[in-house]
Order: sequence, then structure tokens, then C-alpha cells
Amino acid sequence: MPSPEKITEALANNATRQLFEKLYGTKPGVYKFQTERYRSLLQRFAERFPDHRDVGIFSVPGRTEVGGNHTDHNGGRVLAAAIDLDVVAVAAP
Repeated sequence: MPSPEKITEALANNATRQLFEKLYGTKPGVYKFQTERYRSLLQRFAERFPDHRDVGIFSVPGRTEVGGNHTDHNGGRVLAAAIDLDVVAVAAP
């Protein structure tokens, strides 16, 4: 697993830009916004947990339930839709 600094460096490469464009789209300013979002999260993690040098960074996509919220727990049906928001986390063993 890479260090927070290595992941931060990778945020500037073309492969990361292509990945972010797949995840977040190509609207003007989106790549810059998301890069800064990830960079800030990695920086805060490194400040709070300086002894954790091997980290992973994870994105969980957002979803909303249009109808049938929580009925699936009882065998019901849900109409769900993806949204363009996500939750990002940095984790270490």
C-alpha cells in the first residue's frame, strides 16, 4: 500500500485524471475540485495518524431511493437511482 504522500503525487498524473473523469465527469473545474478534495483528506489523515505509512483511499458512490425506502429489508421492492455524490475515506491497517 502506498503512503499518503505517494497517493498525493499520483493525483497529478494522467491516469488519475482519466479515472476521476470516469467517476466525476468532465465538467470544467470538476477535476481540480476532486483533486483538492482527495489531497485535503490525505493531508488531514497524515497529520492525525503520522505513524500510518501504508494507506488505501476509497470512494463509495451515492444512491438515493426514489420509492420503497427500506421496504427491501422485508422482501419489498425499491426504486433506487445513482447520484453524482460519493463518500471518500482513507484507511490504514
